[in-house]
Amino acid sequence: MSVLFLSIPVFVFAQDAIELGKFLEDKNSNNSEVIRGFVFDNVPTATWKQGMIVADAPQNAQKLVTDVVSLTNLKGESSQNRAVKFLQINLENADEKGRVRLNPNTLASFVNLQYVFIQSQVDLTPSEVSAMVSGYEDGDIVLLFQVVSNF
Repeated sequence: MSVLFLSIPVFVFAQDAIELGKFLEDKNSNNSEVIRGFVFDNVPTATWKQGMIVADAPQNAQKLVTDVVSLTNLKGESSQNRAVKFLQINLENADEKGRVRLNPNTLASFVNLQYVFIQSQVDLTPSEVSAMVSGYEDGDIVLLFQVVSNF
């Protein structure tokens, strides 16, 4: 009797996280002006807080801002998410770091998603942010983060 072992590779792609300020300083990046527009300018935005839409979301909003609590509501199929290119997730405390897990399946309704921006009120490292997102190859999305202090 022979035993045959098959080795099937399992790929888990990690996306490199870039601090927002460093990304915007890179003059060679074609995306820096686009990102600057999404972060600082007034673009059509849908906002979720505590599991509910905060205000009437504009039709075809290109930016979606959410807290961690609302992420589960965004995982389902929604035609509202199709136009979203920029997803901003606001972390308010350290406990929320472990609750953010994004991959192509959980963000399937975001067919035009190009940028994921994690804005945190607690310390965050690039490796922690990279661990929040899996299943994307480098270049599929741009993963950015920023730590905002109230001090």
